[in-house]
Amino acid sequence: MRKQVIIIITSLLICLSFGITWAAKLDAKRSKDHPLVSRIPNFYISGYKDIEFDQYEFKLKKGKKIVEGRTYQITYKQQKGATPMSSIQKVQNYTNAIKKIGGEVLYESKSSATMKVNVDKSEIWLHISNPYGPRAYYLTIVEKGPMRQDVVAKALTTMTPEKEVVIKNKKKAATGSKDHPLISRIPNFYISTYQDIEFGPHDFQLKKGKKKIEGRKYEITYRQQKGATLMSSIQKVRNYTNAIKKIGGEVIHETNSSATMKVITDNREVWLQISNPYGQRAYYLVIVEKQSMKQEVTADAEAMLKDINQTGHVAVYGIHFDTGKSTIKPSSTPAFKEIKRLLELDPKLNIYVIGHTDMVGTLSSNMRLAESRASAVVKELVTKYKINKNRLTPKGVGPLCPVASNKSKEGKAKNRRVELVEKI
Repeated sequence: MRKQVIIIITSLLICLSFGITWAAKLDAKRSKDHPLVSRIPNFYISGYKDIEFDQYEFKLKKGKKIVEGRTYQITYKQQKGATPMSSIQKVQNYTNAIKKIGGEVLYESKSSATMKVNVDKSEIWLHISNPYGPRAYYLTIVEKGPMRQDVVAKALTTMTPEKEVVIKNKKKAATGSKDHPLISRIPNFYISTYQDIEFGPHDFQLKKGKKKIEGRKYEITYRQQKGATLMSSIQKVRNYTNAIKKIGGEVIHETNSSATMKVITDNREVWLQISNPYGQRAYYLVIVEKQSMKQEVTADAEAMLKDINQTGHVAVYGIHFDTGKSTIKPSSTPAFKEIKRLLELDPKLNIYVIGHTDMVGTLSSNMRLAESRASAVVKELVTKYKINKNRLTPKGVGPLCPVASNKSKEGKAKNRRVELVEKI
């Protein structure tokens, strides 16, 4: 009996020496200690990031040093009931451990330390800090090394094969979306949003100020498949800047989170911008193939009146709207001037202003958009060009009267139009 009592008391003393950890909290999902160094007993992982490539600024005795490579960011918190530990105790636990395996301490204070060790020809940097008080500590580890280049800039026929991670239950790309033929995506990313705009502007960031470039515009949002290793903003940016430089392009502006690039290819000037507005699991790409706007108003007022007299209607392709909206673009001015002249040539002519759309989206949304655009045209003619509103009647027919197949971009462009129909 006495032996059993001694065993129980001994067990209690052991628990007290390391802290009582009843109902211990579990580590964050998919987290683990770095294989180089263990945690302090009675601490669990509350926050964890394993980033394939990033940079960290380590504090030295004099100045700082930026180190790049595979980066681990681990937050350890103490289990309830355990004895609190001072910052200096946590710091010295790590500095002593690193020195025992031949590493060196490059900076040390009561609350933080920078360490470095060479393992298997690899240089590993560590930083421990105590930003959260006596019951937690923060560990950053960088395995110094180069970034893997995944993005290829060229006309692609097949995608770059995926590497390292096998993804199950992959999300599919947005309907009708695709990579720009100039440049590939980063492996294990899919297209979540996509716009191919026949003509549009974009303000590209320069080293000083911005520059507006107009032309064929692509807006693509890429999101990472679940299960893939996190990528830092700098890794995604450099993948694109490196790829563009390899084909003779230039990087006009670059930060750790965005870049502006330009390349001349096939006698075309192409501008690109990558940014990271959605965190580590996504990035946003804008590409503009610089060109002048195609002038689509080929008929003057006289020709328009002739078509109306012969067929009862005329299609006007020079009225431009913001994508999916009824906001009229300034480039529509020439078309409006010709419509005004048309109505001045025949003061008795009253017209239906008919809005047409392609078949992208639902029927109901297209019908609303067509009606809204027709009303916007009438409002513009009445308010800006002083046309009597009694001569104009807006109507929307959406995609119901196509003049070409909606299966091609060219056909869709022809179907997106405003028609003027004589009102008898």
